Amino acid sequence: MKYIFSILLIPLLSFNAFAQTNVKGKIIDSLDDPIPFALVSFLDKSGEKLLSSTVADEVGLFQITLEPNTYQMVVSFMGFKELVVPEIKVTGQNLDLGQFKLEESVQELAEYQVEGKSFAIQQTVGKQIFSSSDFEAAVGGNVTDILRNLPSISINGEGELTLRGATGFLLLLNGKPVQGDPMSILGQLPANIIENIEITTSPSSKFDADGKAGVINILTKKGTIDGLSLVMNGFAGAPSLDLHDNQNQPRRYNADFTLNYIKNKWDIAIGADYNRNDIAGFRNGTIEVLRGDTLTSSISSGERSYRRSSYSYRGLVSYNWNDLHKTSASINAGAKRELRTADLLYNQSRRRASNPMAFENFPYFNENGRERNSDFLIIQMDHSWKISKTSKVDASFLYEKTELGGPTININRNPENPLDVYDLQRMEEFNPLEGFRANIDFENKLSDNLDLMAGYQFRRLKHTGVFEFFERQFDIGRDNLLPEFSSDILLERNIHAFYSQINGKKSNKLDYSVGLRLEKTERDFLDNTNSENYNLSLLNVFPNLNLNYAMGDYSFNFAYSRRIDRTITSMMNPFFARRHAEVLEVGDPELLPEFTDALEIGGKKLFDKGSLFMTSYYRRTTNSINRINAVFNDSILLRVYTNAGVSNVLGLETGTEYEFTDWAKIYFGANIFYFNIQGELMGEPRSNSSLNSSFDINTTIGLTKGFTMVFNFNYLSRTVTFQGEESSFFSPNLSLKKSLPRAKLDLALHWRNIGLGMINSNRQTISGSGRGFFTSTEYISERDIVAFSISYRLNQINKLLRFSKSEFGDKEY
Repeated sequence: MKYIFSILLIPLLSFNAFAQTNVKGKIIDSLDDPIPFALVSFLDKSGEKLLSSTVADEVGLFQITLEPNTYQMVVSFMGFKELVVPEIKVTGQNLDLGQFKLEESVQELAEYQVEGKSFAIQQTVGKQIFSSSDFEAAVGGNVTDILRNLPSISINGEGELTLRGATGFLLLLNGKPVQGDPMSILGQLPANIIENIEITTSPSSKFDADGKAGVINILTKKGTIDGLSLVMNGFAGAPSLDLHDNQNQPRRYNADFTLNYIKNKWDIAIGADYNRNDIAGFRNGTIEVLRGDTLTSSISSGERSYRRSSYSYRGLVSYNWNDLHKTSASINAGAKRELRTADLLYNQSRRRASNPMAFENFPYFNENGRERNSDFLIIQMDHSWKISKTSKVDASFLYEKTELGGPTININRNPENPLDVYDLQRMEEFNPLEGFRANIDFENKLSDNLDLMAGYQFRRLKHTGVFEFFERQFDIGRDNLLPEFSSDILLERNIHAFYSQINGKKSNKLDYSVGLRLEKTERDFLDNTNSENYNLSLLNVFPNLNLNYAMGDYSFNFAYSRRIDRTITSMMNPFFARRHAEVLEVGDPELLPEFTDALEIGGKKLFDKGSLFMTSYYRRTTNSINRINAVFNDSILLRVYTNAGVSNVLGLETGTEYEFTDWAKIYFGANIFYFNIQGELMGEPRSNSSLNSSFDINTTIGLTKGFTMVFNFNYLSRTVTFQGEESSFFSPNLSLKKSLPRAKLDLALHWRNIGLGMINSNRQTISGSGRGFFTSTEYISERDIVAFSISYRLNQINKLLRFSKSEFGDKEY
């Protein structure tokens, strides 16, 4: 334990601090609503030299420590007129400047350049805020392309996202929880519409307790001026330079638009997008199974590609009844399609374990295609009531209906005569889902330095699963249903949550947040095939604590929280599902959720041309859910979801940005952590551990006026799993961007997964072993993707636009 605390204290020992005068205030708009993330700058009395600056938090409050002096203060935020306060006198005593009201700009926002410091990383109590504008290489892509550049986040070759080494996290879109599959949602959202990304590793009790690693909040843009705002984006990819002999040329193109009209009390927005994003790829694999004295080896290679498309349309209407009441309603509907093709040539051989010579060889060609479809409708309504100057109530509800499903087809052929079919199997999935969420939240300002939040939240999920497995009977030309691989299931889950939270300030230097969340969960899993019901009833308490202490350009933080990672339906299905030739998958209807306790200590230093932060963290997870492989027969593995044990993570992350000149800036982020998992597998104790690391570099260089180059490099080291390991993975990317302010256009050329035909980027090997088997698979994805993007804007869209998003369906997708 002493080593854990020693490492946790590293950030505190790495910074020196000096006491100065604390200055605070609040930025509001004409309706007295807070303006989040406004830039507050303090210049010398002449207004010619920038001395210090800060950014307001999400409720418009700012706090900064200054030397005693006379300053000129400038407050700015896009869509509002700049506010200049000619004289602010700072003495040796703490100073509360009160409120500053910004006026909305009624003129079209032109292209402009901010003089002075602009930081990619902002930190408030318990969270880090990253500006998407500092990661231009993601333009034309999706949110995932931004996230892979952040220090806490890693994305491997299979597209799996981890936050500080953990896969479970809660995704928010504009502060609204999403219980859908995060990667599905992130892959659909265009990077062009993102304003900021917030990472909260120790969330407050107001947030759902889901997600053992923490919370990722995606904030989208919105118009802020009266009149019409329009943004249109287009993206087109060149033909593949790295096709890997795939049958079809991948297609990559997308388009989206957001139209926003603001007038008087009305705020109306509509938007739509279409995205086609195919990826070519190749796969090499080996499976060895020992049963008795016979060793069966299956070596495979061939195409593994994805064909992905999605579209959606959305609308939002918001009305300010008066200064006290505001109502909004939104709708989002669309569809997603994904076809994974794995056409592999297998060479299967058998030999005695004591004899290297094979006594049997059986080559075959396996065609495997899995299609996933999702048609969704989401409706959301919100109402805000300002009871008084110090208190308000927010109410919200969301309804979602999603049709999930799609076939999986598995065909084995004679490689020398493709018309000679050995067997044909087909699995049909039909998974309709309905979800409902309602919440009411109360906020009250008890004093100038103390706020109280409390509320009730309810979630309900109903998810049906019908799985039918067919096998072709060639002599009669009919597909027969196989009951042992078919199932009919139903998952129902109700969650009642109560929370309270206190946010406060003390001595104008200490910010604190302490909260408690109580959740009552009822989970019913019905196996209709065997008429069995599995019930799980839980009553859990989730505390949290956040402390932040500021001294001038230094700040320090401490945080603790408890989280839960719930099971999804596919993890609980007790029937065999055959996804491809090598694996049968089965779930556990009595699978328990994971519980995580997380602790972190960190610090940040602002300096003249940049910033540096460092955070050490510890995370302990019980009921750790792992996907375990075991032997099913001599050529097929059985994949089982199970609570395998306890995992511990001890890590250190750091990030820095530095502005060399007015035209060159670099951002570097790194994360290193020790991972250990201990548990029991099939009655035998098992332990595995590794030292893991990742780093990201993002460099922006202004070549000429309005012409910039952005290069980034993402690296993920080798990491272990419960039964094996994943190899290292890296991806370099380059973008060139030209801004044409008069034409209101941005043009960009993108070169992603740079390989030059010889660098082994964008590939990864995943291996595992257990009693009687060994497996290793190398996934090789397309390199040297070249694409062009264009963005047009009529007025600027730069504040939050709260379209409704998936609460339930995308997680199962």
